[in-house]
Amino acid sequence: MMEQASTYVTIIGFIFTIYQVIKTKKAAKETYSKVNKMYEKITSINLATEIGSAISIMDEIPKLLKDELYDYIPDRCLALRKKLISIKTNERINEEQEATLRKTILLFRRIQEKVNKNNKIDSTALQNFIKKALEQNDITQETLTIIQNEIGKNNVNHRSTF
Repeated sequence: MMEQASTYVTIIGFIFTIYQVIKTKKAAKETYSKVNKMYEKITSINLATEIGSAISIMDEIPKLLKDELYDYIPDRCLALRKKLISIKTNERINEEQEATLRKTILLFRRIQEKVNKNNKIDSTALQNFIKKALEQNDITQETLTIIQNEIGKNNVNHRSTF
């Protein structure tokens, strides 16, 4: 009789252990899912911050060109290009948006190189660069705003349950 009771206790203990393993595995999956959602939110916030910063720099560079503050232009163009490259490599960016960002990166590289070589630009070239920069700024800012809005929509739809 004692052997039979010990067998029952062993079987009950084994079933309880399996139940606990299943419960622990489920909790681990839920935690993993929540961590992934939080990571996506943090990535979205970082992307939105980069976009806001890029827009700010894009507004600044044509003003620097217009005011002939050439000493600041190379650093601001480099900072803008780094931000746009970071944004461009994000997985949320589609091909059309990437093409717009690439074109903007190239334009501001040309501006940076031109200013670096001469530290002065003749007035015709200056007006041409200002015009191109403003046109590309409008296109790029529209693209970046669309991306920001998509990020905002995704964050609203994925509220955390923490």
